[in-house]
Amino acid sequence: MPNWCSNFATFTGSESAIKRLVEVLEKCEADTSVGHDLIQQSGSTSNVEDSYMFHIDVSGRSKDSVNAQYETKWSPNLSSLKKYCTFFKVSCFVDYEEPGMEIYGKCSIKNNGSSLDFEDCEMPRELLEKIQFHESSETYSYQDKEYESIYELVDMWRDGKI
Repeated sequence: MPNWCSNFATFTGSESAIKRLVEVLEKCEADTSVGHDLIQQSGSTSNVEDSYMFHIDVSGRSKDSVNAQYETKWSPNLSSLKKYCTFFKVSCFVDYEEPGMEIYGKCSIKNNGSSLDFEDCEMPRELLEKIQFHESSETYSYQDKEYESIYELVDMWRDGKI
């Protein structure tokens, strides 16, 4: 059984591109029994390996953006997200985390029409090694401050505060 990686993505683009993407996401969301490859669900014959998205939850839709939370096996599906951005002509920002393997990161994929700007940043191992877990109180500490959850520290790192 795989470790599940949680992914929190925001897709942005033209109104028509977002509408097309949302139609496919909602189709995938409706069938929760199977992992979905957005490219194949949209009618393309492109093959995207290891791109399956499970337990998709679509929310926060506007005319030029949509949020999707989903899970992948073991790690984020970043190479697939690049293909999705190309196919649907959208940009994407995704936060991902797989706590069992201490994988926390964020990725930005900007679709510039003819090219993609891709930036992936994983929480540095050196930082993770400085965070201490205290079993007795079930809290974390970093630089002599105590935190209720590892996610407080992950959010601070994502926001550039540590």
